[in-house]
Amino acid sequence: MTGKESDDLYAGGYGGAEQFDPSDTLTGDNTEDPLDAGYTVPDREPKATRYGTTAREQEAGESLDQRLAEEEPDIDDDVAFTDVEERAGRLVAPDEGSGFDDETDAIATDVGRAGYASSAEEAAIHIIND
Repeated sequence: MTGKESDDLYAGGYGGAEQFDPSDTLTGDNTEDPLDAGYTVPDREPKATRYGTTAREQEAGESLDQRLAEEEPDIDDDVAFTDVEERAGRLVAPDEGSGFDDETDAIATDVGRAGYASSAEEAAIHIIND
């Protein structure tokens, strides 16, 4: 075997193979420009950046203040919120919407709720005590 033959034998790769474009490989985003690919932010902090990943931190342990700072509050759906603003009921114009309104201001009277079938405009109005 001569030097040329041994170089051909051990030359890696596929000389005649076609090189695919990244958008043709079905791996990842199919964008022409790699900078056009999106980035999804993780939902939580990576565990590798938390306290206790090194041997020194594991040996020392966490203080109570550090543990309390990492806790997340439990949110209970059954708890009634006491600071919720009171919502207005159905709003009816003085002419009850049946005639020509010559009043320049928008005036209406709260006639109470009709279940919870209020319109979006009525649901947006809240009572504020002065």
